[in-house]
Amino acid sequence: MVRERSRVRLSLSANKENKENMAKKGNRVVIYFECSVCGRKNYTSRKNNNNTKDKLTLNKFCPKCVKHTEHKEIKK
Repeated sequence: MVRERSRVRLSLSANKENKENMAKKGNRVVIYFECSVCGRKNYTSRKNNNNTKDKLTLNKFCPKCVKHTEHKEIKK
């Protein structure tokens, strides 16, 4: 019974080491997309600031305008 407990402790410490080596989500920022026609904030997304420095623009559906319009990235 003592041997089983020591095995469990060893496996728990091994799991902690594995979690420390996993990828971090520290560079991700929540961004909002605003309709360029009516100015309504319709969509949210996450972006890695290290990889994409410039602002995003996407064609998305705006429920207020009832058509597809250009949505630009803004920060809230």
